[in-house]
Amino acid sequence: MPKSALSLLLNIVPFRDYHVVADELRRDEKGRTMPRPAKPFWKKSHRAYYANIGGKPVRLGTTWEEAEKEFHRLKFEQKAGELEASRNGATVQLDKPITTKVEMVVDVCTKYLAHVQKNRKERTYQWYRDTLKHFCKEVGRDLTVEELIPHHLTEWADRHHEWSSTTRFDYIRAVQGVFRWGIRQRLITTNPIEYVEKPSPESREIILTDKQWKAILASYLEDDPFRDLLVFARSSGARPQESKKIEARHMQQDGRVAVFLKKESKNKGKRRRNRVLYLPPPLRPMLQRLCEKYPEGPIFRNKDGNPWTTNAIRSRFRRIRKKLKIEQLFMYAIRHTWETHMLLEQPLQLVAELAGHDAKTAMATYHHPQFVLKEMLDKLDDDWAKQKS
Repeated sequence: MPKSALSLLLNIVPFRDYHVVADELRRDEKGRTMPRPAKPFWKKSHRAYYANIGGKPVRLGTTWEEAEKEFHRLKFEQKAGELEASRNGATVQLDKPITTKVEMVVDVCTKYLAHVQKNRKERTYQWYRDTLKHFCKEVGRDLTVEELIPHHLTEWADRHHEWSSTTRFDYIRAVQGVFRWGIRQRLITTNPIEYVEKPSPESREIILTDKQWKAILASYLEDDPFRDLLVFARSSGARPQESKKIEARHMQQDGRVAVFLKKESKNKGKRRRNRVLYLPPPLRPMLQRLCEKYPEGPIFRNKDGNPWTTNAIRSRFRRIRKKLKIEQLFMYAIRHTWETHMLLEQPLQLVAELAGHDAKTAMATYHHPQFVLKEMLDKLDDDWAKQKS
């Protein structure tokens, strides 16, 4: 219907019947409702203009001029493709777009997180979620895979001077892993950040001296729940996540060991097996008391009766560092201290078994002889004297 005729018709129809007239005009000769013509629209969540081309949303650009130009180009290519297909006698599929869909960086990260949430542990999913959320926020949620370059990744990591070289290494590797997964899943065709120079990771070498350990324990009262957690970690050599998650159901052999099943252990694949944690005699009365108090769920809890969280433990160590002026103090330092001293007294294979890993990891990661050099020399002197006598 010509525009002038439509205007004349609308002028003689009451205002309340405009929607009725509009609905009638959108129907064909058989009374079927015809689809509205496609046009660009603003997608707030992606901060860009989109349009439905061939039944699927396609990103057009961040400005109206760019979006309008891209929209007409895509429509022209679609019509040209349909015309060429009709000339060749092929069946025209109107619901299939001619152009390939432009993948956004945030879309690839979102799909990867859905995969991790379904197939990995909750703790792993939370770490990737926080890392990728931080990355997408700083590089921009409207960045496409084609626009992504290695400089985006290195600039993001170098911008945070408070991050250690190991943290920057882990974050860069995590983002690279997302796009390698996207290539394997055929979500993207190229990985623009496959080759990015990463800083060399450095292990945190810190061993607590006897003086420092006594000062840490003196900072808490005898009945402080956090003190119980510290004593357990130092005496058993448990990993921080094992200390947080240990329950009464894990206790076996009259409280002499705690056993974590394969699905609860840290190792993966063929290396996964039951984790057996030896509990020395001084720990057993405390553990029995806590198991009776909390027969279900984690036995180490705060004063409110809630299990210790990672952030709560991190905050506690932050306050201890500030109070005692110890630069590097964290939960894993207690495990490093336990294993380094155990290697002075027990065979390597036994210590590795108690720690829950192999002998190579024990020597490469947890053995810090430079911090216990005096104890090592004293032990060698004693062994030499025993051989001579």
